[in-house]
Amino acid sequence: TWWLSVIGRLKSGQSIEAAAAALAGALPQIREATMPDYRPEDRARYLSEGFTLMPAATGASTLRTRYRPSLIALTVVVALVLLVACANVANLLLARATARRHELSVRQALGASRSRLAGQLLAESVLLSGAGAVLGLAFAQWGSRLLVRQLSTQTNTVFLDLGPDWRVLGFTALVAVGTALLFGTAPALRATRVEPIEAIKDQGRGSAREGRIGGAGGLVVVQVALSLSLVVAAGLFLRTFATLTGSELGFDRDRVLVVSMNAQRSRVPPEGRHALYERLRQAAGAVPGVARAAASVLTPVSGTSWNEDVKVRGAPELPERDRLVYMNLVTPDWFATYGTTILAGRDFDERD
Repeated sequence: TWWLSVIGRLKSGQSIEAAAAALAGALPQIREATMPDYRPEDRARYLSEGFTLMPAATGASTLRTRYRPSLIALTVVVALVLLVACANVANLLLARATARRHELSVRQALGASRSRLAGQLLAESVLLSGAGAVLGLAFAQWGSRLLVRQLSTQTNTVFLDLGPDWRVLGFTALVAVGTALLFGTAPALRATRVEPIEAIKDQGRGSAREGRIGGAGGLVVVQVALSLSLVVAAGLFLRTFATLTGSELGFDRDRVLVVSMNAQRSRVPPEGRHALYERLRQAAGAVPGVARAAASVLTPVSGTSWNEDVKVRGAPELPERDRLVYMNLVTPDWFATYGTTILAGRDFDERD
């Protein structure tokens, strides 16, 4: 089967790189010995594909493959929101530094150096950024667990280790320090460039220039541009979501209730489970308010599939991959229960 995963144990002292090199040398013999009943073009691809070795400590999962593009897009959105928030905070710091010009000028007049005042304002920015990082980590822990719970279902529980490690903490600390230095340095330097006598004069005149904050215009332009990009992306996302929710699925989803059952946990022997399913179907159909009831192995749009190697009597012999047919096991009235319109033919009944 082409979905087979092989798990091996390395010899003592052997690395994954050494094992991969040894496996690559034996790959042609392995491929020739395991050649399936493929078409010629599929045979060439089978012989050319290699093996990938990876540590099995975290298990085999398709979660990374399924959610990697979505997580990358989400990371980009988070980065843009962070930039908008940082620009907003930088504007507030500029306004706050402008409002404190008189206080800072008095400190300069009393002997405080510009570097010391800039260090004080920068320390305030670092404290503000650090508090945001701590709150962000707490919110991320709660939000990530919530997202994993949304991904889990009764039949498919998603298990993820969501504990923060040194990489998460290091990245958060780097972002906190970086944003503080990037968006806190400019307000600190600008606030200490004004001569004490000029700030005192402005304070005495009521500071006619108080409403003009240097550099704020550029930050506002950045905020508007990033916010517009986010709004456009959100609009496209909502449009796609609305299109998906309004798509025709081929059945009436408004009045269908799906119930999953695992008869392996019952005391009924395997040979009696077919009769058990039929009794349950009839009992469900007799419940007041239920129009019809049917059973199937696979549920539509559940993401699961089942294929079988089918050989048609009298048909020419085909390679194994071409003989595979996707199928489902259903009971009578299955299409009628799902509200599927039959364009030709009839629904399954007891004769089938």
